[in-house]
Amino acid sequence: MTQGASGKPVRLISKWFVLPGHERAVLPALRKLAAVVRATEPGTLMYLVHTPYDQRKLRSTPPPNSGLVLFFEMHASPKAFDVHVNGSLFTTFDARCLCAADSQSGSR
Repeated sequence: MTQGASGKPVRLISKWFVLPGHERAVLPALRKLAAVVRATEPGTLMYLVHTPYDQRKLRSTPPPNSGLVLFFEMHASPKAFDVHVNGSLFTTFDARCLCAADSQSGSR
């Protein structure tokens, strides 16, 4: 995960993969997580979740992995990022999420 200098915004892209067969359970939870983070974490300046499921009628080349989930985030500071990633909202979601880690980036 990326940390900026003290007081500088932290920007990151995190790549997760939904375990096959769990898309119907995970996708609504992702939408809810993003909405609650944006509404309740003032230090989180941007929190977007992208999945290929949202764009079934659009094509891209090469086609995306159907289980891919990308988080686009910006936090006001390293402290705001720590508040987000160590807060009960994210840690509870992470513990229940039916996702697998991206072994290349080290993110989940």
